[in-house]
Amino acid sequence: MKFAPFVAGKQQQHATYDTVKAHIIQLIQKNYKFGNDLAKRLEKEEPQSDDEEFYKSVGLKLPDKKKKEETTEYDMIEYKEVFRERRERKRILQDNEHKSYSLIMTMCTTTMQHRIESDSDFEASIKDNPYSLLKAIKKKMFDPAKSKYSFAVFTEQLERLLSIRQEDGESLTEYVKRFKQHRDNTKELIGRSFLDQFIENTEDYRPSDNDTQKK
Repeated sequence: MKFAPFVAGKQQQHATYDTVKAHIIQLIQKNYKFGNDLAKRLEKEEPQSDDEEFYKSVGLKLPDKKKKEETTEYDMIEYKEVFRERRERKRILQDNEHKSYSLIMTMCTTTMQHRIESDSDFEASIKDNPYSLLKAIKKKMFDPAKSKYSFAVFTEQLERLLSIRQEDGESLTEYVKRFKQHRDNTKELIGRSFLDQFIENTEDYRPSDNDTQKK
């Protein structure tokens, strides 16, 4: 089970993006210390933008500060301990992010790895960044720029979307994931407004003469 790019003229031989991503997240939750901290972020493909929100989400919100004359020695010890735990939890998250980048790359086929590393943004924003890496993989799971015949890719992808069927022995969950992958691939290739003008020119869409006269 690996991330693999679409190959024009062939049926999809590999698992969908969501299936491989879910498998990676399960490995992280199982094998990484505090792996769930990272798993939540990889699920959204976004890092935590606010440190305080991160600490709050893992139950390490700093105690409310008291007035100097009300602060006890116990309060100071508690504050320092929570502060120490916060730094350690953040360090572990950063270490896990670094390890997860390597894990995600190993879950790519050799062809996919080459395409990622040859991306013009690789050095600037993808390398060592698991969130950007996942976004790049999702885009390159179907990359028409790498296909020789662009018009053939267009017709083949549209035909593939319209003719998709649940395969023998395929669970409903996996079929839905595969359908969504084809749907996303098609939108990536032809956009969201491909059929807008066609619909606007149909008789059901255009107002009839009677409707116009009523107005």
